[in-house]
Amino acid sequence: MIPPSCSDFVSPTVADLSALEADPRLARRAQHLVAKWRDRPAMGFPEVFENEAGLAAAYRFFNNQGLCFETLIAPHVRGTLERAGPDVLLSLEDTTTFTFGGAKKRQGLGRINTNDQGFLGHFALLAKADGSRAPLGMAAAELWVRSAKKGKREKSGRQEDKESQRWERTVGHVEAVLAEGQEVIHVQDREGDIYSSLASMVQRNRRFVVRCIQNRRIAANERGDHSVYDTLEGLPVLGRKIVQVSARPGSDLPERRKTHPPRKARTAEVVVTATAVTLRAPDGSPKEWPPTATINVVHVFEPSPPSDEEPIEWILATTEPIATCEDVMRVVDIYATRWLIEEFFKAIKTGCAYEKRQLETYHALTNALAACIPIACEMLALRTLERTAPNMPASDVLDPTRIEVLRATAKRYPLPDRPTVRDALVAIAGMGGFLKRNGRPGWLTLRRGYTRLLDYEELWRTQGKDV
Repeated sequence: MIPPSCSDFVSPTVADLSALEADPRLARRAQHLVAKWRDRPAMGFPEVFENEAGLAAAYRFFNNQGLCFETLIAPHVRGTLERAGPDVLLSLEDTTTFTFGGAKKRQGLGRINTNDQGFLGHFALLAKADGSRAPLGMAAAELWVRSAKKGKREKSGRQEDKESQRWERTVGHVEAVLAEGQEVIHVQDREGDIYSSLASMVQRNRRFVVRCIQNRRIAANERGDHSVYDTLEGLPVLGRKIVQVSARPGSDLPERRKTHPPRKARTAEVVVTATAVTLRAPDGSPKEWPPTATINVVHVFEPSPPSDEEPIEWILATTEPIATCEDVMRVVDIYATRWLIEEFFKAIKTGCAYEKRQLETYHALTNALAACIPIACEMLALRTLERTAPNMPASDVLDPTRIEVLRATAKRYPLPDRPTVRDALVAIAGMGGFLKRNGRPGWLTLRRGYTRLLDYEELWRTQGKDV
């Protein structure tokens, strides 16, 4: 399935915010604010809102105590589910940290490291499960400020509870908002490898693909194995696959740096095996936890890695079938789609420059995040489209005037007579400093180029074609 075009994607998200169940003035302000920010996503608010009155109105909106993140984001979630339709979906779930530097302490933020303040967010991003990897929007989010006591959290005055429970809560939130007939597969990284969460999903017949980090105990099989890792030894190879390993700078979170070390981009050949196991609950588990949980395990590993690189290895717990090679490769592809949520975080932080916002309170910053998310989803759809449907006509994404302006102003990489999506995005990124020899356009060059294109378009509309 072809991912949604930019115009298809933008209209519902802007309309979402205009549908706030608030007074009409707030609804109009929200619609205007998102539209203005969308056109200048990486700029500071003084540049986005050209006059003092517009800037003051934006700050009043973000600081409005009658609004909150949950209220502002709920219409976007509804729009996401409407775009999803009846198809099977992937819910890509992960946590990120929003970090704000500077000497001035901002009200309500917690300490992230020695010098910075911030908060954390756990998100569920929906995407198509039909192989297109088309991002649809956000289905659930949970924000919190970490207290001084490690492993605890504070949220909305509730009693502190463990951060690890966010994985199970988010699964429940996503399942609760689905329309009748919609099915979802929950996709999680290693932090989601929590026995209570896995067993709960199995017990409730929920579908998932979760990367494992724990060598869990299993009910002994006919070979006498007593752990997941033991069971994986010596399994027959079901298939081989070429995968693209993305570059990674390493995690922002100190406790995740060992499991998320930096790496270079490269191509790797991996082999795949699979089996079924019955997990046993850890010793000392609460009585309400299921004593066992039967799952399928898919093992993906690189037999011959480069000497200077850690080998690729994924151990994936899943409820998806593994009867055939095609089944197993589908599980691998589902997990590989998880990179979309990492790109979503980059769209927020780099494309929208969210962490550079100078708002001074947790309340205002989280309200601004709610307004930023539909914009980040639009940017993610554009960039994904360039990768998954590069030969789609650019006219399916950009309106005729914008293509005409781009044709007149893109000097480094001019548009051909019948430009594709890839032609258009390379031309736009070229206006932001992108060079083809550097690979694919990154978030920064795309947003710089897009901002310049919008500036040229405004001159084009107001002063004619002499730009």
